Amino acid sequence: MKIKIGFKENGEPFELDVHQHLIERGLSVFGQRGSGKSYCIGKILEELAELGQTFVVIDTMGEYGTLREKYPVIVASIGSEDYSDLKNIRPEHAKVIAKTIFETGQSVVLNLKAGTMLDKYKFLVEFMPAFYQNAEKYEKPVVLVLDEAHRIIPEKGVIRLPELEKLQQKVNYYAYEIAATGRHHGIGFIVAARREAEVSKSVITQCEVELHFKTTGIDLNKLKEKVPKEFVEKARKLDKGEAVVIGFDEELIVRIDKRKCTHGGVTPEFRPVSISGDFIERFSKAIQEVRVEEEVEVKEAKKVVERYKKQIEDLKREVRKTQQERDELADEVSRLRRVIEQASETEDKLDELREQLEEAKQKIQELKERNEYLEQQLSEASKLEEERQKMNELLQGLRDWIMEASDIFGFDFIPKDVTEMKWRIEELEEELRRYRMTEQERKIQVEETLGDVRVKDWVRNAKSYLRELKSKKGVFPEVLKQALRFDPNTVFYPEDIDVEVREETIRNYLRELASRKLLIEARDRGKQGFKNSFRLWVTENIRKIRPSAPDEAIDTISEELLGFVYG
Repeated sequence: MKIKIGFKENGEPFELDVHQHLIERGLSVFGQRGSGKSYCIGKILEELAELGQTFVVIDTMGEYGTLREKYPVIVASIGSEDYSDLKNIRPEHAKVIAKTIFETGQSVVLNLKAGTMLDKYKFLVEFMPAFYQNAEKYEKPVVLVLDEAHRIIPEKGVIRLPELEKLQQKVNYYAYEIAATGRHHGIGFIVAARREAEVSKSVITQCEVELHFKTTGIDLNKLKEKVPKEFVEKARKLDKGEAVVIGFDEELIVRIDKRKCTHGGVTPEFRPVSISGDFIERFSKAIQEVRVEEEVEVKEAKKVVERYKKQIEDLKREVRKTQQERDELADEVSRLRRVIEQASETEDKLDELREQLEEAKQKIQELKERNEYLEQQLSEASKLEEERQKMNELLQGLRDWIMEASDIFGFDFIPKDVTEMKWRIEELEEELRRYRMTEQERKIQVEETLGDVRVKDWVRNAKSYLRELKSKKGVFPEVLKQALRFDPNTVFYPEDIDVEVREETIRNYLRELASRKLLIEARDRGKQGFKNSFRLWVTENIRKIRPSAPDEAIDTISEELLGFVYG
């Protein structure tokens, strides 16, 4: 399936193949504010809707609700906008929404504009892994669009609040997982941002098709590394709605075609398209189940309170009974004294328990007030963090404007050596950030590979397989151990194996191991020998299970299995 989104310089239509360009290779769109990148995303979504291709838009700025003017798209919003089909969605609804999308094939706009930065990350941390897991389960093609990606998965972390930073790291990881391996489950991926340098490199490097709208400064310099010189000059002079395309057989300049719906974050003008009630009905049913669970919890809490009340009443009855018994024994002086002493001790204990109960109630109230205060402070801090990020973006835009003016009018606002130094600093900071992010992602991938149930099953089966080889009669087990001790890059020969059998017997044993892919036959200076291919055997089998398994995880598994062989 192909979608036409614009025209080439020669007037021919410019088309994107949904499977080849969006699912298999991934698409990234970059451009300054007002250059036409969001307009381009809107046009792509309209054409996908025309084909009936399911898509999901993570809309942080509320720009794509206008698709409802002509297409049966569900708008699910954190806020309560009039045009939203699902209002006031919360993080606990994210898994339900993700599952229902795949069950119904319904396209959805996730409008996160009304939420704070904390609200957005809490929702995405629940939604993105659920989206990936359902893609694995249903294997249906769905295109995921992450607009304004520099706000959600930035290359440079500007967040200082620990809770927000942890949420951002999780969202960044799942965005990478979707971009890197989602194509195996039919996930198409589109990421759009103002500047390429502002978005997580681990994510955008997975997108092989690129659209660059008008850009300046360091981004223009980076573009020089990807396209011929004449395209750089054209990119400098692009009009609004024009873009350089990278990733086809040759570089192109294209102009985006006119949209059919209103563009921008406004209320849709009309709703001529009816929405299937299946998605909303399923979602509402799932929400009702969540509410029922909450009501059950409330009922259970009430039962606990009633049980404690009953226990208190029982204690009161016991006290009254004790007092009655004390009165009945008033005539017996000797026993009266003992009863009074016991009653006094009981009263003291009850008073102590009452005091402890009051203190506990006071502490609970104080903790509730403290929790409310911290939640309020966290919300305020989130808003301040968002304002600071917007200010940084304005300052960055001003700098880009100054740089562009300098290029156009030839004014030397900033000395060239200072400018080059700033670009070099930015590049070094990007490299440092990329290294840190790569190290973190590598550790996560190693842990996930070693913890994968399928990988553990294979290791267990591999040990059974090697145990059979070790249990063979004769010197075969010793030949196996010695052969696997050779360096994989070294050719060795039957005479290098130190066992008390004929050389031809050793050669036959080595050939059997080669047939099992634990060794490979090799020639060196015209002589037939063998090489140790044990790690290659492990690598091929592990990456059949997890194509993205890192080398460190494979090394760990190889060492474990070799230790099993030598043991």
